[in-house]
This record gives sequence, C-alpha cells and structure tokens, in this order.
Amino acid sequence: MTILDLLRLTDPQRDAATAPGDLVVTASAGAGKTSTLVGRYLALLESGVPLRGIVAITFTDKAAREMRTRIRRAISDWLASARGRGQALAPSQRALWEEAFAGLDGARIGTIHSLCAQVLREHPVEAARLGIMPGCGVLEEGRAAVLRARAVEEALAWAAADVAASGLFGIFAEFGLRQVLSTLLEKRLDADTAFARLTEDPRHGWAAAVRGWLAENLDHPDWRSPLDALAGLRGDDPTDKLELARQAVLAHAAAVAAARGRGDFDTALAALAALRSATALTGRKANWPGGTLESARDAMRDLRAYFDERLKPLADPDKPASWALDEQIAGLIGPLHAAYCQAVESYAAARRAENALDFDDLEAGAVALLEIPAVRTTWQAALRAVLVDEFQDTNERQRRIIYALTGFDAPRAAGASSLFVVGDGKQSIYRFRGADVTVFRRVEADVARAGGRVIPLDLTFRAHAALVETINRLLEPILSEVARPDRPYVVPFAGLIAYRPAPRVEIAPPFVEFQLGIGESADAGRQAAAAGLAARLLELRGREGVAWQDVALLFRASSAFAVYEDALERAGIPFVTVAGRGFYDRPEVRHLLNALVAVADPSDDLALVGFLRSPFVGLTDAALYRLRFPPNSVVPGDAHKPRALWPLLNHPALPDIVPADDLPRAVRGRELVAALHAMAGRVPVATLLKQLFDQTGYRGLLAVDGGSRAARNVDKLLADAHTSGLVSVREFLEYVAALRDVGARESEAPAEAGSAVQLMTVHKAKGLEFPVVVIADAAHSGHRGTSQVRLDEVMGVTVDPGNRGEDKRRPAAHGLATLRDAERDDAEDRRLLYVAATRAREKLLISAHTKILKGGRLSASGWLKLLGQVTGLDEVTLSEAPAGPQTVTLADDVGCTLYPVKTSPPCPPLLRGEGETYAPPSLVGRGVGGVGGRFTGQDAQLISHDLVAPLAAAGPTGVDPKLREREVEPPRRVWRVLPRTQDAGAPAWVVGTLVHAALRHWYFADDGLAAFMRPFALEMGVVDDAQLHAALVEARRMLRRFRGHPLWAELDRAQRWHEAPFSLVDGAQPAHGVIDLLCRTGDGWQIVEFKTDRLPAETALSAHIRAKGYDEQIGRYVRAVRAQLGVDAGAVFVFLNVGNQIASVTRWSSC
Repeated sequence: MTILDLLRLTDPQRDAATAPGDLVVTASAGAGKTSTLVGRYLALLESGVPLRGIVAITFTDKAAREMRTRIRRAISDWLASARGRGQALAPSQRALWEEAFAGLDGARIGTIHSLCAQVLREHPVEAARLGIMPGCGVLEEGRAAVLRARAVEEALAWAAADVAASGLFGIFAEFGLRQVLSTLLEKRLDADTAFARLTEDPRHGWAAAVRGWLAENLDHPDWRSPLDALAGLRGDDPTDKLELARQAVLAHAAAVAAARGRGDFDTALAALAALRSATALTGRKANWPGGTLESARDAMRDLRAYFDERLKPLADPDKPASWALDEQIAGLIGPLHAAYCQAVESYAAARRAENALDFDDLEAGAVALLEIPAVRTTWQAALRAVLVDEFQDTNERQRRIIYALTGFDAPRAAGASSLFVVGDGKQSIYRFRGADVTVFRRVEADVARAGGRVIPLDLTFRAHAALVETINRLLEPILSEVARPDRPYVVPFAGLIAYRPAPRVEIAPPFVEFQLGIGESADAGRQAAAAGLAARLLELRGREGVAWQDVALLFRASSAFAVYEDALERAGIPFVTVAGRGFYDRPEVRHLLNALVAVADPSDDLALVGFLRSPFVGLTDAALYRLRFPPNSVVPGDAHKPRALWPLLNHPALPDIVPADDLPRAVRGRELVAALHAMAGRVPVATLLKQLFDQTGYRGLLAVDGGSRAARNVDKLLADAHTSGLVSVREFLEYVAALRDVGARESEAPAEAGSAVQLMTVHKAKGLEFPVVVIADAAHSGHRGTSQVRLDEVMGVTVDPGNRGEDKRRPAAHGLATLRDAERDDAEDRRLLYVAATRAREKLLISAHTKILKGGRLSASGWLKLLGQVTGLDEVTLSEAPAGPQTVTLADDVGCTLYPVKTSPPCPPLLRGEGETYAPPSLVGRGVGGVGGRFTGQDAQLISHDLVAPLAAAGPTGVDPKLREREVEPPRRVWRVLPRTQDAGAPAWVVGTLVHAALRHWYFADDGLAAFMRPFALEMGVVDDAQLHAALVEARRMLRRFRGHPLWAELDRAQRWHEAPFSLVDGAQPAHGVIDLLCRTGDGWQIVEFKTDRLPAETALSAHIRAKGYDEQIGRYVRAVRAQLGVDAGAVFVFLNVGNQIASVTRWSSC
C-alpha cells in the first residue's frame, strides 16, 4: 500500500502522479488537477526525493496554501491510517514522513514571484551587480501603479522641454501621449523587447509584416480559386451586368498583383476595396452558356465572403489602411522611445527610493541570475523536480526560468530535475496580465519532442453527464475543432467526460436554459433579462430546491452588475457582489472620496459643494445657492458672479446668508471640514476616514439608506486606506485612481455569501464551481482595444496618432498589429466562455438582452451570438413582442424563455406625493410576512412623510449599543476571546450572534439550520470543531424553544420588518440604531427586542433590564417609531434563555 491510495486517484491521475521523466498534464475543467499535483508531490517524497529538492509553483498564494494544507493532511492521514491498520510503517518510512510533515512550512511551494524573490535573496552578491540591493521589498500593485503614473508625468515634463520629443505633443496631444507612455511602462519588459526588435528604420520590419499578410491572404486557395473560376468563365453578351462585373473584378485583381509586385501597399489595398465593390450577382441566364451563370455567382459570393472575413480589416473602403501614414509615423518612434526611456528611469528611481521591486523586476532579475552559470548550476544541483500548476497562464520569461531550473533548454545531465506541468490551454484567460497560451503549447511540444509524455485528464468530477453532453455540443463549434500551426493561440476543443451519471435528485431538465429579455434598447433589454432571471431563480428555489448560495452570476465585465443587483433586490433575493472596478462608482464610496478632496483643500468649490450636499452634512440646494450668490445687502459684490464657498462658510454674517433651517448644518459642516483639514496630511488617511465616520455616524446612516451592501463598500475603502499606509490625501487619491485603472482590487464575499447569490466576473470565478451558474449579460460584446500603441512579436512597436479629423485613414502597420491582437483577443474570449460554462455542476443559465429585428428575427451579440448559432436561436422568428414570458422551442436539451420589458410601477408618494404608498425597504427594513410592506388607504397616512428626517444632520451622534457592536473595528473574532480551558463552549456573544442571524432571516427549519448558521460562525473565527458544534447546538436550542412558543406563531402571521434601522434627533444630538423586529399585528404596531442573555429565573428580569440599560434602549426605539411613522408602538422584550424557558416583558403598549 502507498500513500497515494489515500487520494483515490483515477488511473490516468495515478499514471500522471507516478510516471518517471518529464510530463505535461492537460487537465480539463473539474478533472482533479490539484489532486494529481498533490499526488505527484507525495510520490516524489515517497520515492526519496528530499523536501527541499522539490519546487511546486502555483498561480496564487491561496492555491499554494491549499496545496500545502492538502499535503500536510495526506501525510497526517497516512501516519494515522498505518496505526489504525495495525501495520506499522518501517522506521525509515515513518521517519521520512514525519520529517516531511515537520518541514512543510519550509517547503518550496509558492507562486512564481515568490520563487523569483528566493532566487534573488539566495544570491545577494550577483543580484547587487544587477542593481538589486539586499533587503528589497515587493511593491504592492496599487503602489506600483501610483509610481508608474508619476513617472509618466515626469517623462511628459521632460518631453515638453526636449526639441525632438516635444513634437510628440502635436501628434498625440497631451492626453494621448500620456496614455501611450502609460501603456508602454505598464508592459515595460515587453516594450523593451519590442523596441529592441525594431531596426534603425522601423519601416523595414513593418513592410515585411504587411507584405507577409498580403501573401498569406491573397495566395490562399480560398481567394485564388474563385478568381481562377471567374477567369475561366465568360458571358456571351459583353454588356451583361454580371459579365461586366467579372471583367472589373479580374482587372482589379490584376492591379492588386501589380501593386504587390512593386511594393505599393496603398494601391494594392485600394484595388482590393474596389474589387469588393465590383462584385455583383445580377446577370441574365441566356447570356451564360451551359449553366455557367450560377458558377459565376458562386465565385462572386465566395470572393465577398472571403473579403469580408479576411481582407476587410485592412482594405475597408470606409476606414482604409494607409502605408503613407506609416512612412510619416516612422519618424516618431525615436522620440517616443526616448520619452519612454525617461519614464522607465523615473520609475526605476522611484523603486530605488523605496528599496522595492515590482513583479517585472522579480522575473527579469531571476532570468538574469539564472543565466549566470554558477547560479544556474547551484539551483540545478539543489533540485530534483519542478512542478508547475496553471501553466497555461505563464509567459515567456517564466518559461525561461522553469527551463533554467530544470536544464530543459540544454543537453540534460543524468539526474537532472524532472519537469511536471499541469494546465489547460482552454482555460487560459489572463492575457491582459501578460499570460501567453502559446507558451504552454510550446512546452507541450518540447516535452513530447524530448521523450516526455503528455497525459490528458478529461474525466470531470464537476458536472453530470447530461449537462456535460450539452456543454460539449455547444462549445465544440465555438472553440476550434483542430489545431492550426499558423494560429498557435487558438486552442482546439477537447470534450469532457462526466464522472457523475445524473444530477441532484431535485434538479430537472433542461439543464441549459436561455433567459432572454426583449427591449427596444440594450438597457431596456438588460432590465427585462435581469427581471426575468430573478423570476426564474425564484422558481428554481421553489420547485427544484436551489438554495441561494447555490447560484452564481458570472459576468464578462462588471459594467452590468448594477442592473442585475437591482433586479435581485426588487425580487427580494439576497446577494453579494465580489466587486471589481465598479466598486469605486458606488455613491457611498464617491461621497467618501469627494469628502477627502474637500477636507484636503476646502477652496475646491466643486468638492466642497459635493461634501456639503452629501449625507455628511445635508445642506439643501437653496442653502448652497445662497452661499454661491449671497444677498448683496449682506455680502456686497457682483450679484451675478458666484462666490467662493469656504470664505462664506466662515463669514460672520452666515446666519443672514443661509436659511434658518440650514444654519445648524452649515455650521456643523464648517466645523467638520475645519477639524478634519487640520488633521489632513498629519495622520494616516485611514485615521482621517475613521474620524469622519465617528463624527458623522456615517455607517449608521448607510444602514438606513443603503443597507449592509453600502456598509461593506465603505469597509472596503477603509481597508484600502489601511493597506496603502498613506498619510497624504493627494497620494491616497492617486493610489485609488491607480487601483481603479489597473483593476487591482481584491474582494472577498462576506460570510453572508453562505446564504446569498454571488455576482462576480468570470475571472474571479476561475477555480471555483457552483451548482447553478448564470452567464449574465451574455450579449455584452466586449470592448476591443483602441490603443494608440501596440507591441507586436513581429513588428515591434507600432503607433497610431489618431485625431486626423475627416481623414479616416489608419496606419497600415498599426492596423495589422491591431488585427493580430484582435484575433488573439477573440480566441481568449471564446476560452473565457468555456471557463464560465464549465463552472456549473447542475444547471447552466444564459441571461442576455435581445430585440426583435425587421422580419421577426432576434438580435444577438457577444457570447449570445456564438451560442445562438449552435442552438438555432438565430433561426427563431417572432411576429410580435410577447405580452408576458414566452417559451421558445430550441434543441431538445436546451430551454429558452423570452421576457418583455415590464412597465415600472408608479413612483411612491414619498417621492411624488400622490397615489398608492409603499414603505421603502431600504428605510424601514426587510419586509417579510404579511403583505410585504405595502400600505394603502388610511394606512398610507402613517408614512406620508420622509421616514428619516434630515438624513445627514451631522453632529455628535448617539449610536445604539447594538449598532456600535456591529461596527467595531476590527469585528469581534473568537481568536480575541480564546477559552482558557480546552473543553470550553462557544462564547455567549457568538451564540447570540448566530441566533440573531436566524431571527433576521426568520429561519427555523431544523434540517438546514446548522448549515445556515455555519458561515456566520466561521466569520467570527469559530474554527475549532468542538466549539463550533457547541455554538450551533446552543443556538439551535434557543431557536427551537422560541419556535414552540405562542409568540412565534403570532409574529409569523404579522407584517414584519427585521433589523429596521432608524435615525432621529434624540434630545440635542442625532441617534442611530437598529430595531430587531418592527411588526404590525391586529393590535397595532409592536417593537420586539430579542435577548439571549443567560438568566437563572424570570424573577431576575426586571433588575437585569435596569442594570443593562435596556429600558433606555427600547425607549429610544419607541421614540424613533413615533418620529418616523407618527404612531405609538408597543414594545416587548423576548428573552430566549431564562432558566431554559422563553420570557417576554412588555414595556410599552400601543393600546
């Protein structure tokens, strides 16, 4: 028996784990590549390879931690199983595994960049010769982006003063030149290679590439054959339209050939455009002998199709490519290179000043060191095996590092390190980060050529057989079916084989569904699609037992998050968004960033207006107008000229300027800005933000207006501020802008994701799986890059200055580089679709927008177009828009439902002042039970005014203890209150939090209660199994006790709002808090406050309530309801743990 028996590997997995020599494992989605990688590592250890003789490279730090954990668990289980079987391991074997277990923390398991850093650290003398000093840190990605942005500005300043480089401003304009330099600096190692590829005259390389493109496309049989066919045909009547077209086409073809021969690219491209225009299909059959009319038409059709697919990108008559422009642009490359070098040097100086390296430095430094024979020999002697995960997402530099470590790029000595790489070219989706799938394909070929093996793993443990079969059928035509040597970036499709024969019991076919919204515009269609999807998810939950945590919406881009978030919110479906760049566009985040600008510089009128008008201060537009245009009688001056805000806020006549109702807020805003301005630049930005929160009660206000989602976003911004460690507000705003530009945000879904739908981009979902996957906004067509600079592996650097007014020409070389780039983007985009579709375990839904075209067909773009061509959706016709959801017949195993745009309900009188009134859930809480928060008739009068009076009346705040407990920074974790005894139960506050989570969701189902509460416990740091079990048992006991009490049945029938936030002026200051439960029964309004305090008997309640200040707390709740709803509410305490009984204490009666 061997340790690999514990992993239960399949035969191909075991073969890959144990086979000698070099191996490439192509592991399809869900094929168990991590198990195979762990198996290989353990097999090497078992064969006697020392722990430090193995390097395992993972794509992320998280993957490295997971691999290390799985290896540790396997060794522990192996040692324990030997004892359990009564078959003691040989002393040498036990010593081997115990030594490996003890040394795992020092094992070489990590990312490629951690390995590069290790290479640099272990050779400090050689590294110093390269300019890398000992003790260098690694720049955080956002900080690196800030330094690059500054370097670009310094390069622009240099260019403005340089005679030759200053001409770049006239060509690109300042904004364009900034973008070009930013692009080059962000990809500086590739840019260095591209500039080095250029000869003294870049036109030589460009011309060779354009010439090659013409030869590749014009000498192709699919182009030559129809031309030859037309040359062999002739109409009897020389005036026949088709005959005239034939002659014109052949004449233009001859002109193309002649122009190619003399290297006249512009004439050749113009002649190709004229050839396409000359094609025609109209002719008289009588004028063409022997039925040759159809042959001529077929040839014309073939020429049109070939031109449109292959030649139009450069020969488009509307946007012609022009070699003449390339001739002019060639002179810009030298000055552009000089400006780029200035940016590189400025960025290098900034890194030296911080004694830090970026990721490019790590890779370039490791490559350079490993080219030194002594360093290379040292590493090759130390290693026996190199294992690389996710190899499809590596680049050429990383390949060189791997080959150098194993000696794979030179004659191999006996005992050289073996190379083991795992990857799947179909899942290569990180080209925007520099990944190159052709590197993986090259390594495949290299290993096979060197006598190694390529082992495919195509058995997926993820999706069931019916879903796998449908996905295979859909994706095979979309991904290339055969390998093309001329397109190594196009990865051929390989079908999956399902391990699971059937879906989960409750899941019903179809397993692939289209959920399409029909609208006249893309926005309307998206809204219809999102609403339809929400309705379908509710059906799946009710009919097929799909839990919210089973569902993930995957997006090609984050731009459509908001539409789907709104639809889910309207449907009452809980969700969490794994944020991307759209996070910075959230209003609560914009408020904070603008507040920082205003605090740092109160003379910035635009920022100050935003701050004063924001929830921090809440000045009315009337007050702001009076500040900008004060009465002449109070502040003499030009009545038509707006005044600066900050001086007027500090004017002694301020009471005579702003309306009386706004004066307290104006004064408070002035004091707030002044106090924070005095701190700005002296304390970290994180401290400044925290002070802003404390002085305004902003997070409490968010609970009222934006819910938990807004509070989470604010927490993320605060975390960014802590991460940056910056003191300067200006530098922090630069840092945020850089994060936004590079999309560097990392976001973790909170614990409540355990009971919520998740929204994320496909890239965020890489490596994850979900029972139900929704490819959301599938008609999104993507954004093809319009960069003014391209880095091409053949042509080097090409540029397009743009901005030529009416001149629509484009540089031919840059147009070709753009075309080559677009072909690679398209191939990756299809792979991205593959990754999205293969995340699903049970069901795959495609949600997209469409519209009815003339003739009844449905429009399609993006992935919807690709999938529609396979499923027959492109053949569907409608006579009119459906009045309601309409099912459309496609293939037997694919469903399709169309949803029309719904008419929006009338705006409530809270905003319009008429008609039916709704209690906004964002102001009152989550409405469940009863009639869902809807009021009509007389009831409407109860909430006919704003529930929150003035929302942002800033000032010293009174925060409810419950709200303060939630907002403590950092949140409470069990590690902060570790029990002193080994068998201690869970802390009481943990149990209380679990109980309140269940009450908040009104969740009492016995069979799923533990699973529901578990994520909340884990969030609080309860990781000990015994402690976790104790917490869940105690919480479940209280909830069962309450479920059996008559009060539960009464509340279950009531109209309820759980955790209703409030804000009111209580005395002289604002107070904020959260009411556990606000409900309406036949007896009126009731406030219910749940307590989990452990008490011995009911007789102790009164004293306990007074001692804890609960009377004062619930009195505040009663006053808040009276102020916001205009009613007197009863109030009752419900103690869930009084002598193992339920005890209720009524404090106020609504009667």
